[in-house]
Amino acid sequence: MRKVTVLLALLASASAEAGEPEITLTTPASIALSEWCERGEACDQLAADRAQAHRVKTGRNAQLSEKLLVERSFFQGEKFSFRFNCVR
Repeated sequence: MRKVTVLLALLASASAEAGEPEITLTTPASIALSEWCERGEACDQLAADRAQAHRVKTGRNAQLSEKLLVERSFFQGEKFSFRFNCVR
């Protein structure tokens, strides 16, 4: 019974972190965010869409400049860090 409780707690904590991207840095010249992606998911496009939506109010376009794999998890997939330059 304890093993089941521990397993359920691990699954709950793993699924709680997935979802919306975390914006880690925003300046007039760049934006950085991190996001959990399932394997095979078009993570680059999702991150670009979210960065562009964040930059639309400044009238600039978000252009991908760096993508780093931060972490891998059996339950969540892969966590990537993206950095976008904001260009006109």
